[in-house]
Amino acid sequence: MLKGRIEWLDLFRGLAAILVVLYHFRGYIGVPWFDFGFVAVDLFFVLSGLVLGLKYTESIALGMTLRAFAAVRMKRLYPMTFIAGLFVSALNALGVPAGTWAPAADFGAWTVFLLTPYPSEFRVRGAFPADGPVWSLWAELVSNAVWFATIRHARRWMPLVGTASLAAMIYLAWRFQTLDYGAWQGPFARLASVLRATAWFSVGYWIAVANPRTSLHPALCLALLLSVMAASAAGIQPAGLVSVITAGVGSLLLVALRNAPAPGPRTARIERWLGMASF
Repeated sequence: MLKGRIEWLDLFRGLAAILVVLYHFRGYIGVPWFDFGFVAVDLFFVLSGLVLGLKYTESIALGMTLRAFAAVRMKRLYPMTFIAGLFVSALNALGVPAGTWAPAADFGAWTVFLLTPYPSEFRVRGAFPADGPVWSLWAELVSNAVWFATIRHARRWMPLVGTASLAAMIYLAWRFQTLDYGAWQGPFARLASVLRATAWFSVGYWIAVANPRTSLHPALCLALLLSVMAASAAGIQPAGLVSVITAGVGSLLLVALRNAPAPGPRTARIERWLGMASF
């Protein structure tokens, strides 16, 4: 720990961010075996549940208002979405035609700035989102709101919320043979993405409040994670459940890192750089 920080979490965040980047650019940099990288989004949801659970559970239970909580989360998550919205709006105003990575078309400012989740018809590489993976931001904000309401008004129901969302997510993963249903395939897929975010957020929250322990060394947990990721990349079936197992082993790594001894100064510096890279 350093001034309340769990230093190892920066390492976790940085590695997950790198996996997400490699996943989205795997076709351009010749690394098709990073097809499993979408699972890193689930690891971010788990990490979010852990961090928010540690930082805000008691504050919310003691009366923190929704307005105050929303302000904290929006300040953390929304600025880059707003900047992207300004960029797309400027392209629209200049009449720039839709392109591949700098798209522009008139879907309305409400959608461009994420004030409504998505247009009624989402076209891949279409006008919005300017950054396609921003679906995860919308899903996380909704899961944050669900968590806040539960902790604020019915904390005893949080285990039920977590268990139900996790069970629903596992069923959907088995049904569609993937966790990577995103949120661009219609209203049902958007709801599924919220269930996905809420389920993994609940796992992180449970890690925060229950503080489970594992006798496994973090290095072994990381090796297990890489092994199941390799199985996912190799197309081991059933793919959906392999994805769930991958994120579950990632959660185990998070448990091990939370309880690991504080890193040395040199390792801590590397972790902080990785943490900053995740932004």
